[in-house]
Amino acid sequence: MRGYGDPESGGLGYGDPDSLAGSVLERGYGSPNQEALIYLELRAARVHHRGGAKIQLTGPLSDELAPYRLSMQVSGETVYLYSGIAGQGPDLIKRRGDLEAYTPPAPAGSYTLTLHCGPSFLTTYTVGSALVIEPDNRGAQRYTARRLPPSFYSTGARFSSQEPVDLATVKPKRPAQLHQVLDIFGRISQEHAGSPQTVLARDHARGETALELESVLGFGESGAVYIDAQRYSYTVSGSQLVLNPGLKSAQPQLSEVIRDVT
Repeated sequence: MRGYGDPESGGLGYGDPDSLAGSVLERGYGSPNQEALIYLELRAARVHHRGGAKIQLTGPLSDELAPYRLSMQVSGETVYLYSGIAGQGPDLIKRRGDLEAYTPPAPAGSYTLTLHCGPSFLTTYTVGSALVIEPDNRGAQRYTARRLPPSFYSTGARFSSQEPVDLATVKPKRPAQLHQVLDIFGRISQEHAGSPQTVLARDHARGETALELESVLGFGESGAVYIDAQRYSYTVSGSQLVLNPGLKSAQPQLSEVIRDVT
């Protein structure tokens, strides 16, 4: 394999001397006896803040370094990601060459992941790409699922308008078990047959073009949305949705913003 090195110095690092690079004298970063695991990267680095989002770690990860765990710092505490396998806790396994793990609940922000591996997990590496956690979006399917049980069951808000704006500034509390199961079912339904939705984070006047939203997760860089049955083209700028043209009527906080996926 070709090794990693400093291209400005002309060195490709430790690798195959018979590779296309030819013979090189310049040493690269790291040790010739250790894989360059700092080059592991996330396939998708943006997830919601409620926990349970799947991430995949890809790169030259040797089976000889098993077992594996992934951790991150949440509010000053080391928290391990979940394996998603009953009874296995944070111990991860490779699937089709990638490590799969599930995120813990955490406030919005950028997080550095640490890979723990080897006997007693004493060997650690920093993952090259950061995990970006964003406020969760909403979906009609989740609220539909919450309305299925009788009203005396604790399922969370049964309509989007009943749920306050959550900008993910603090770690979310784990919901009741039934609430959690219904949200998982609704999220899966949304991903397969629905569309990303969010709400306005404040009141907006007629003609405004820069909308402050609870979340832009799943909205991509551009597209079209429906607001109060009116269709608008948009581009995403940071945490805002920039409309073209502006709002055709004033819209209150918690008005639904639904991405057009047709």
